[in-house]
Order: sequence, then C-alpha cells, then structure tokens
Amino acid sequence: MGAEIGSLDGVKSYYNDGVQSPEESAAGDRNYSKDGSNYEYGLKWQCVEFVRRYYYDRLGVRFAPRSGDAKDYFDNNTPNGGVNSQRRLRQFKIGSTEKPQYQDLIIFGRNPFSSVGHVAIVSSSSDENFTIAQQNVGVKFTDTIGLVHKLVDGKKIYKISQSHRSLNIMGWLRK
Repeated sequence: MGAEIGSLDGVKSYYNDGVQSPEESAAGDRNYSKDGSNYEYGLKWQCVEFVRRYYYDRLGVRFAPRSGDAKDYFDNNTPNGGVNSQRRLRQFKIGSTEKPQYQDLIIFGRNPFSSVGHVAIVSSSSDENFTIAQQNVGVKFTDTIGLVHKLVDGKKIYKISQSHRSLNIMGWLRK
C-alpha cells in the first residue's frame, strides 16, 4: 500500500490494497496538503483523495471538506452544462453535445465494482474514447473508455460505448 502506480501532470497516484489495518482505520489515515493551508485531500489512497489532490495542487480548486463518496460528486438536479453548486464546476450528462475533455472529472455511480461509485480524471480524449487517470483500482492507473456518437440536428451527441455501460458513468465535471 502506498506504492506509486502512475502520475498525471506530476501528481502521483498510489496503490491502495483495499485492506485497512486497525491503526489506519482508527486514525482515518487522511492526507492533507503540504502548503500550510491544512486542506484535506481525503482518505489515503482512495479515488476521491487523488482527484481532490490533483484539483487543488494543479488547478487551485478547493472542494468542501469531507464532501461525500465518489458518486456524490455528481448532482442529478444540475442541468446539463450548468454549474454544479456543490462543486462549483460545470456539469455534463451522458447524451451531451460535449464529450469528456482533458482534466474533467468522470463520475461513476454505483456499479458492479463499487457501491460508492468512482471518480477519475480525464488524461486524454478523442471522438472515439477517453482515457482516465485514477487511484484505488489496484495497480490500474489508466483505463480507456469508449465513446459513441450520433448526429442530431447536425450536432454530435456523445454516449458511453456499450462495452463500458456497466460502469454506470453519470457524467463529468469541468473547471
């Protein structure tokens, strides 16, 4: 646990074995910024901790302390392209004319792999797929997720490919 598995723009991702020792469980084993602001990234080495650390260190975004599970980063009541008031980021839903872009947060809902969802950062994107950087999925730092699109009134509408629908991607957030 704690071994580096990858890096996005100099922000490292760490292996989480998924098993907490009694000491880690009792301490909560939270990670904080080193800049003196005492900003809490989250529980070591969870997916939420990685995205909070990346967004704070690289983009200057501060999220509310202890702001929920990964799935809670997406607000179902925020209209497509509107500002998610809890995160202060623009939010896009599956079926949007916008596709995921570099540095967007991809939000996964409950799925066969996690009851609390998952959150990751887009490291690259094309019309056919996007690649995410992540933490807390063993040693798999990146994953590529397929996109499909159809033309509606001359505009491309993007959806997740059939092969990746079981991941229950809710949408993405953008600074």
